[in-house]
Amino acid sequence: MSAPSEAPPTSYAVADCGGTHTRLEIWHGTTPALTETFGSANTASRSADEALDVYSALIARVAEHHVTATYIATAGFDDTSADTLAAQFRSLAITHQYDGTIHLVNDVAPLLFSGAPGTETVAAIIGTGSAFWTRDATDSLTRVGGVEWLASDEGAAVDLGKRALIAMVRAADGRGPATTITTHANLNDADTLHLARTLGETAHPKQHLAGLAPAVTTAWTDDHDPVATEIITAAVADVEAALAASARFLSHPAAASWLFCGGLVSGSDDYQQLILAAATRASGGATDLRVVQNALDLLRSFAAHGWANRVGERYVRTVER
Repeated sequence: MSAPSEAPPTSYAVADCGGTHTRLEIWHGTTPALTETFGSANTASRSADEALDVYSALIARVAEHHVTATYIATAGFDDTSADTLAAQFRSLAITHQYDGTIHLVNDVAPLLFSGAPGTETVAAIIGTGSAFWTRDATDSLTRVGGVEWLASDEGAAVDLGKRALIAMVRAADGRGPATTITTHANLNDADTLHLARTLGETAHPKQHLAGLAPAVTTAWTDDHDPVATEIITAAVADVEAALAASARFLSHPAAASWLFCGGLVSGSDDYQQLILAAATRASGGATDLRVVQNALDLLRSFAAHGWANRVGERYVRTVER
């Protein structure tokens, strides 16, 4: 793959702000200087003040290291939030006396722009939440889903967890069949009913729901539990529908690169195989199907090659103090 290149900055930082963690790397040339993990800055998972605290800690750290340029990929970057985010980071740069440049992009941009101009890419993030994006041969971007857990997040950990909680509650009160998901979640029937009520009264339940996903995948793979199997089957069907919708925005979906990233799709081999099979069907037979284990690797390439110049003003903001 090729892309317009430029010399990487002498010192730079990359940060991936995911649904569960925010991961920061600071580099001096080709030498890693710092790796640090913060909490999530996703405002669907925590309050706006808590998210701002994470961003503040991140800028404080890059200021300490006198980083020339900082690239931040966050799911919080959207049409409705981009300018607000930019203003917040400008204020944080002033507060922490950071003189470097901050490049803000949606977290899917490094995946989409890993391909050369003139190619097509589908990027699916399936972790705590999910989103599906396409980049056509003209570098035009389209999103499918990705509007948070109440109305999307298909196939993601929060989706499995939400379905699991419903199934466990129905098993507990006799409306549905028993399921080993409850056992793998370290719950009993009374605990399940209490958890459901507690999360219903919680302002930001997304991470708590996502935390139930491992119980689903374990019940599915180890116990062949029928309820867990039904949840997995339904979730994968929704992912396939999202991928099929994405394919319709491309001229040649079978020739496109299909990239997948996120803790759920990379953390469960069995689930990953179902997702990749769904992508093969949705694309009409694509063979370039890849799972990206470390999104920061692509973000470093994004930084070093100047791919932010290709993204367009709608999907990137550059902030200077």
